[in-house]
Amino acid sequence: MLALAVLALGVWTRSQEHFHGRRWFLLALAAVTAWLVNVAFEQAFLQPECKVIAAMWAWPAITMLPAAWMLFARSYVLAVETRWSAGVLTALLAGPVLVTALAVSNPWHGLFYGPGTGPVNALPGAPVYYDHGPLYFAAVGYIYLFVIGSFYYLGLGVVRARPVYRPFFLLLLLVTTLPTLGDTAYSLFGFTIADFDPTPYTFAIVVLACGWLVLSRQLFGPASVARNLLFETHPAPVLTLDPDDHLLDANAAARQRLGLPAGWRHRPAREFEPVAQLLAHVRAGHQTPLTLADAHYDVQITPIEKPLGEQAGDLGRLVVLTEVTTLVRRQEALAASVQAERARYQEIAQLHERLQFMERTDPLTGLLNRRDLPAYFEHHARELEQHGGRLIVTLIDLDDFRRINKTLGHARGDQALRNFARGILRYFPNSDDVFRVGGDEFLVLSPGSELHEVRERLVRLRSFSLAMSSVGQQIPDVCFSAGIAIQEAGEGTLESLFGELEGRLRSARQRGESQVEDGRTG
Repeated sequence: MLALAVLALGVWTRSQEHFHGRRWFLLALAAVTAWLVNVAFEQAFLQPECKVIAAMWAWPAITMLPAAWMLFARSYVLAVETRWSAGVLTALLAGPVLVTALAVSNPWHGLFYGPGTGPVNALPGAPVYYDHGPLYFAAVGYIYLFVIGSFYYLGLGVVRARPVYRPFFLLLLLVTTLPTLGDTAYSLFGFTIADFDPTPYTFAIVVLACGWLVLSRQLFGPASVARNLLFETHPAPVLTLDPDDHLLDANAAARQRLGLPAGWRHRPAREFEPVAQLLAHVRAGHQTPLTLADAHYDVQITPIEKPLGEQAGDLGRLVVLTEVTTLVRRQEALAASVQAERARYQEIAQLHERLQFMERTDPLTGLLNRRDLPAYFEHHARELEQHGGRLIVTLIDLDDFRRINKTLGHARGDQALRNFARGILRYFPNSDDVFRVGGDEFLVLSPGSELHEVRERLVRLRSFSLAMSSVGQQIPDVCFSAGIAIQEAGEGTLESLFGELEGRLRSARQRGESQVEDGRTG
């Protein structure tokens, strides 16, 4: 019955997910099964000679079992795959072959089982007492090298593994101790169970227990069940991948949302389009959410580290997809709202700029209006204080402009004002600031200019204004008078300057139309 249970465990293990050392665990199961079969034959035979032969041919399994168990312990604790190297093949084949040869050749040398080997009583089928010879103890010593190796690796796991793994390795170490104690008691003290070696029975029980521990990860207590339940019922898709990106496990949400078909376990992730898209997204290092179908996910990847932290590489990766579709859509709506507000702000800014321009500008002529004159004057005054030089200020007044409005109407008067403003802008440089300061009065700030240059510009402007008259437009000659003042650094204010300019403008008018007064010449 134990042999059938161990065999069933082996078949079931092959159908479960991969774990490190699985091949050696399966080999240990095969060895235990073969050993138990030989024990069954030994118990079934009636002749003592047949029982001894069955015991001799059990040695291939007896010697292979501890070697396979040590390789399983090494692979499982270190999370590595032990390959079929020359040393491994020697441990698995050369030792069993040599020990078996010594056992089956015992009739010729008598050093494996001594002359005291025989039935314990005269009853048919009575158990055999084995008189252990020196070669038997040599074989046991060879076997114990692997037993010690198993204890070393499991002890290493207990001492150096992370806390989450440590209790599990301690359980493996304890259950490995049971058959070792049984074999030691049998070999040294003759302890038996129903007159038979207890080792195969204890080892079969241990293998069944260890198989249960390995494949279920740990005891099926409430905490373990709760963890499995949490994984399976978690609303977020959760995947586990091995280092080669094969799918190991997926909860219900992952199977549904990623559309995983039957038989997906242990298959490459690239065979499934959503999972391949997920891995491509991760490898590309995107910081934005992953989009699958119409949903958006934040991807969290946690390495599944090996039990001993200093080992290179990982056992695999845990992938959790947290749906953020609602958040992404809110962000998109917010971005659209911000864009609309930005466009609205730009429109308001443009309108504000237009209003400011309208406030600074005379709507009829497009020239600067009187409101901004103090600011411009203060700017030029600071420039004079810092860099020196002079500022020439010209006040221009159209002569008898009321006559134009009265005889030709305000529309013709407005047209004459616009034409005259274009003339000022045409003949005065762009560096000059031109203002309309009254109905028919204009003021020009000319930084860095000489007096004779300003007078020359006024002469050209007078010629332009006289040329504006035309028969078709019925606009009479437009004449003007001008007063010029020179502002030096630290001299006077805008109010005093205006008083000076108006005085010179009156002096020009007293001499007649189209006169210019600069305080020095007429």
